[in-house]
Amino acid sequence: MALWRAAIERGFSTLDTAPLYGYGAVEELLGRALAGVRRERVQILGKVGLRWSDDARGRVLFVDESTSGAPRIVRCDARPASVRDDVEQSLRRLRVEHLDLVQVHVPDVETPLAETMGELLELRRRGLVLAIGASNAPAHELRAMQRAIGTTPLASVQPEWNLSARSFEADELAAARALQLGVLAYSPLDGGRLARAEGAGGALLRELAAAHRATPAAIALAWLLAQPALSAAIVGASSLAQLAELEAALALRLASEDLVRLEAEFPRPLRSLAARARRTVGALLRRIGVRGRA
Repeated sequence: MALWRAAIERGFSTLDTAPLYGYGAVEELLGRALAGVRRERVQILGKVGLRWSDDARGRVLFVDESTSGAPRIVRCDARPASVRDDVEQSLRRLRVEHLDLVQVHVPDVETPLAETMGELLELRRRGLVLAIGASNAPAHELRAMQRAIGTTPLASVQPEWNLSARSFEADELAAARALQLGVLAYSPLDGGRLARAEGAGGALLRELAAAHRATPAAIALAWLLAQPALSAAIVGASSLAQLAELEAALALRLASEDLVRLEAEFPRPLRSLAARARRTVGALLRRIGVRGRA
């Protein structure tokens, strides 16, 4: 909680969370950390549509076997009642009266999109949700979501986007531009692998880090921040030192030749739909810190 408060004091005003993270525990902790913080000082981004309760139904996204007791079966469940309950429970845990943005966490192909979006519009009408967005949604889903809510603008898309995961540029980027969506990139350091300069491209990250008197993490984050379509990068830190390291990337300006070299070393992949789905699930598992199977 102290780290969240320190981040807010340093000017980090947008906090991204979801019921899935810690299965509600993260929202509980964040709610306690925000006690005494003026509500207008922060923006809280939430999510809906992934559930693990006994009454959840729908496509199994993954099975979390890392918890004590029986494994948790996480399903895509964006039925109206589930969406409403997700928002109401998040508000209770966070101890706030509204969420600034609510995103459909993963597309639920078994629930009619009109029903999901209709409930989100109703929550927006009630003032519980200020804006509606999408996460992990392909281009056709983004366009369908906008059609479903009519004249209400879809606000944003949240893809996995980093040097190692650039398929967003080949698929959703054009749709995001056409729909004038904000782009909120999650996993900007590929679950820490770019920070550790692991695998292919690690040598170049270390070289550029030495040249700029920075760290590989700052170089990787600076590349992402240099992308014109990006609105914000969702970063995570476990200490004040890590927070300061990532904050340094805000002032780091990579030369055009640095950007070209990085993009040549980390080319945009040509992935099958199945491979992208597996990567999305893997990224979600890394975000919530569990071992599981899809």
